[in-house]
Order: sequence, then C-alpha cells, then structure tokens
Amino acid sequence: MGRTLQQLIILVMLVPGISYAAESYESSFIENLPILTKSDDHAGVLEWTKPDGNIAAYDKLMVSQPHIILSANNKYKGLQPDQMVLLADRLAASFTNRLGDALEIVDAPSEGTVLMNMAVTELLLKKKRGLLGYTPIGAVAHAATSNSKVADLEGLAQKVQLQGANLEIELVDATTGELLAIRILKFGGGKKMKGSETWDSVRQEIAELVDRFYTNYTAALGAST
Repeated sequence: MGRTLQQLIILVMLVPGISYAAESYESSFIENLPILTKSDDHAGVLEWTKPDGNIAAYDKLMVSQPHIILSANNKYKGLQPDQMVLLADRLAASFTNRLGDALEIVDAPSEGTVLMNMAVTELLLKKKRGLLGYTPIGAVAHAATSNSKVADLEGLAQKVQLQGANLEIELVDATTGELLAIRILKFGGGKKMKGSETWDSVRQEIAELVDRFYTNYTAALGAST
C-alpha cells in the first residue's frame, strides 16, 4: 500500500473532523498526554492521532475494564464498588456491542489487535442524607444480576454529576504498547444537556462517539481494498 493511501486511511478513520487549534487539557488517567485539538464536528471532543499510524492494519479489538475516577473537588469520596462496576460494564458494552460488527472482540493480544483503555474522570458525587443516599444490600445483588441495567444506571445517575465529567479513551497497539490515538469526550461539553442527570443523555453522547469510530473504521477498510 502506498504511503499516500495510508495517510488517507488515517485521516478517514481517526480524524473525522480535522482540527488545528490546540486545546489545553489535564488528564488524571492518560500519562504523557500529547497536544490535543478540538474536533471540528463535535464541540465536546478533543483528539489526537499518531501522524504516521495506520489503524486499518488492525482487525481485532480488546477493551479493558474502564476506570472510574472521582473529581478532586469531591468532599465525599465514596462510590460503592458495585456501582462503579455497573457503570464501567455498561460503558465497555457501549463500545463492544457496536464495534463488534466491524472488529473481532478478543480477550488476549495478538498481531493486529488494538487495545482500548478508557476512564470516566472528574466524576462528582452528590451525597444526600437519609434514604436518598442509602443503597440496601439487596439492591447490590439486584444490580449485579438484573436485566434492567438502564434502570439500575438511572438510580446511580441520581447520585453522581454526569455533566462535566469526561470520557477519556486511548487506543494502543496491544502487542507493542504504541499509542495510536486519544479521544476525550466532555459530557455536555458541546451544549447544555437535556436531563443531564440521566444515564440516557450520557449514553446518547457515547453512542455518537462510538458511531464515529465504527463509520470511519469501515470507511478506512473500504479505502484500503
């Protein structure tokens, strides 16, 4: 494949809106953060792509367990473990369910595997006194086994401030550790979110980001054939 075609694939896959304006951002999750730019087609997304990478060379995806990182501005530091797992699992599923149509989802690295590491950062807790801040032990088991995950997440959304939190994603070559791309989604960053306390409003923003990954990856595959 010629170098010009490789560069075209890179642009199609990981830079859906080419942007040149650097954006200041401090991460509590991604180390040695390169200079990010604001996406032209999504005001709430910051991005960076390895200039000479070729994402079309990857046909497998590993998604690590997402991290939940609370904001340093929290006076109250507690988020119950089952709630963190529930949020992380739903977040990972948002990507694997959609991207699994284009990439093989794997549990172990091999050649051609891209690893997706992600975290929700700057999460603010809203501690409430009395029953509104109380989760009975029976509900813990319910959240772990219930098929009604959205309802469980809506309950969690009443205890955290989702607007203003960030979804940080890094794409890494799973065998070499080479950083390929970074995407930062600021929840509600592009506009005031309707119902910003609900999981559904955040899920819609995540779904838009996932669809961009899917659409641009399949376009890159088409351009490489």
